Amino acid sequence: MQVSLITPYLNTEDAISQRVASQAHFFHGRGDKVFIYSARPPAQPVDSESLPARVVVSTDTALTDDAYFAASELFIFHGAGFYPLLAVLPQLERGAVIFYYHYDPAGGGEAGQPALASLITCVDLVVAEGEEAARSLAERHDYRAAPVHVLPVTAASSAAEYALFWTEAVAAATAWLPNRPYPFGRLPAWEELHPPPRASETTPGTGADGLTGAVSEAEAQKLLAGAATAQRDYVVRSRLPIVGPLIAWVRRNLTSHLREPYIDPTFERQESFNRQVAQALATLIHQKGAEQAALEERIRRLEQRLAELSRRSQATGDPQSLNPPAENRLQP
Repeated sequence: MQVSLITPYLNTEDAISQRVASQAHFFHGRGDKVFIYSARPPAQPVDSESLPARVVVSTDTALTDDAYFAASELFIFHGAGFYPLLAVLPQLERGAVIFYYHYDPAGGGEAGQPALASLITCVDLVVAEGEEAARSLAERHDYRAAPVHVLPVTAASSAAEYALFWTEAVAAATAWLPNRPYPFGRLPAWEELHPPPRASETTPGTGADGLTGAVSEAEAQKLLAGAATAQRDYVVRSRLPIVGPLIAWVRRNLTSHLREPYIDPTFERQESFNRQVAQALATLIHQKGAEQAALEERIRRLEQRLAELSRRSQATGDPQSLNPPAENRLQP
């Protein structure tokens, strides 16, 4: 897949440039061809090792004439406000488009320019990192055309966690493309991102035996398996002799006009929601099991401490040393 990343600038320290670089590595690692179009020259020379993408300094008029840009299947525009390259948004005639909004407390954008909200109404997906950024887009730029896809990432989020959330966003934006480069079914499994602890690292009470409650880990795994509801391998067929293949061909072509742009994305989003719920439930079970194990471990240590104090009391011959002071005792 050909991917174009569009940014107002490309430095080294700011959040926009760092996110553009991380996404360039993300797509490059999956075999996609990546170009980065910047409205300003980079602050310093960019080498192919630190940034696996071709960097092009462009204007809005030159951008539409760029052959690679015109042939791209996915466009990702980054920004905290308006900049000239955003003016090409209404002119895009192919491919999926994502606008990645960056929250800037100091403002963002250029004064006297077209409203950001009116330009991004034509994109397939608007993405923001965190609720604060989504709220800023609605309040500062008055964007309410469609719900904002919020990535629940924080400064403590790992690269693997961000990759999961970002893949989800890309899959949602590109679900209607004929070749579906990032279908929901190819999302990395939860176990791949969060492998279970080794036997030597397992705390007492955790694991399958330590998970108590209404839902067991085995039942959670069944929920994860049952989250896949879409029948991607279904093919329209007809058993009628001779005319059967013709009927199947007509059905496939007639239904594809509704299935590809409307029905399929709906089921894909529902399946993604199912998977997120099942994964959240599995995570909750592990968390509750860990909390219970920690509580049991604390009780065990208190019991050991009490037994030790009891032995010391017997050794000193003062059995009253374990009793609370008279003023703290409960009166009968």
